[in-house]
Amino acid sequence: MKIVAVLGALLAVLAVVAIAMDTMAAVCLCRTSELTRGQKTAQLVIALALPLFGAWIVLRLLAEADPEAVRRRWTPSDTINAYVFQLLSAEAHSAMQSAEHQVESAAVDTLVGLSHHDVGGGDAGAGAHGGH
Repeated sequence: MKIVAVLGALLAVLAVVAIAMDTMAAVCLCRTSELTRGQKTAQLVIALALPLFGAWIVLRLLAEADPEAVRRRWTPSDTINAYVFQLLSAEAHSAMQSAEHQVESAAVDTLVGLSHHDVGGGDAGAGAHGGH
């Protein structure tokens, strides 16, 4: 029974912290003039969809883009931020390379398809007439 009570208390504390961080993110998003309404909405959805982590990301990005919108005491420590941004940067770089590879592959496939179509069109015409 004590374990259930401790887990319940822990969940309650996490819920309060998540609500507080979501509220801070929402207030900061309202205060900034650096983002469009669509960007603010998207970032608020991220903050609400990913409890704790989403709000932390939104607050950190806002702290860099518009320091006046976020009070310094609300931002996480610089040491933790360095590791998180390294991770996010590596994932973004990997995603960008993958996207570039897909675009290059699609372009090559299109060019190869067009060149085969031109060559194949001439051969098909000759073959239909019996080669004479």
